Amino acid sequence: MEEIIEKHDRIKQLIVEINSLTTGLTANEVIFFGGITIHVGYESEDGCFKDIVNWLYALFMEVCGPNVKFFEEKFGLYGLNLPPEAFNIPKDIHTIRTVSSHNLDYDNTENKKKKNYYENWFDKIIKKPQAESNEDYGLCLLYLLDNVIAYLETLKLCIEAVGRDEHFYYIIVIEWKRRNDRSYGIYDFEVVLIQRLEQFGISAFLDANKIAKREVDKWRGELKLLKDGFDFTTEAGRIIDKYIIEKKYCPIDPKDLLDMGADKKELIRIYSEVLDDFNRQPRHKDELLQWVTDQGLIVTK
Repeated sequence: MEEIIEKHDRIKQLIVEINSLTTGLTANEVIFFGGITIHVGYESEDGCFKDIVNWLYALFMEVCGPNVKFFEEKFGLYGLNLPPEAFNIPKDIHTIRTVSSHNLDYDNTENKKKKNYYENWFDKIIKKPQAESNEDYGLCLLYLLDNVIAYLETLKLCIEAVGRDEHFYYIIVIEWKRRNDRSYGIYDFEVVLIQRLEQFGISAFLDANKIAKREVDKWRGELKLLKDGFDFTTEAGRIIDKYIIEKKYCPIDPKDLLDMGADKKELIRIYSEVLDDFNRQPRHKDELLQWVTDQGLIVTK
């Protein structure tokens, strides 16, 4: 356990060094890694394997924004080569945490691939598809931490190389700041999505969090096309409005029309007209129901 703690401490020190380098490069505008609040219990039953995996997941997936991916893309520019076991460490951590922490449906092809990746990772280290003892977990942790250290040391070398690069320094730093300016998370989009769903009167039957998680990469991609200085709430709202329209999440359904007295024989025609109008001008359910009345689409006998 002492060796595990030492390696974990070395990772923490590298984080401090990387943050110091990057705040210096950007005049304190960008902090590479944010703080991690996850507690690691070194004396837990699995030898703190799960705690450290969760801690590393936060490091690589939650508190670094686009920074890790951005500089990883620059490794080749400065001739920095990592062996596959170190280069793939963000993917390893993501997959290990996903498989070990979630009840996945392994009839799903993608989930089955994750499970195979997970088992192959353990098999490579301990010749088993899953750790079974503290000794197994200890060996896997040492392997994991060694590769994280190798990755972070290379990351640090890359950042140092950028700082010394007279030709590309300003271009890379400008690109990096721009990437950070557009690094909006799932929660940021979810807040705007909830507002839009409420405005359209369809928040009651849609899960905003699930939609945001599924669509966030696509929505971020659309933000990347915009000129600098855009207002996030306005542009995210525009992107989300387009999504709602494309998905035809109309706040009125056929039952609403029947409740208003629509003839079943006329239902398809009336509902088609409602959808057409909603797609032209998305709005709240109450407003759309009033439009149906004003247009005289439903004739009651």
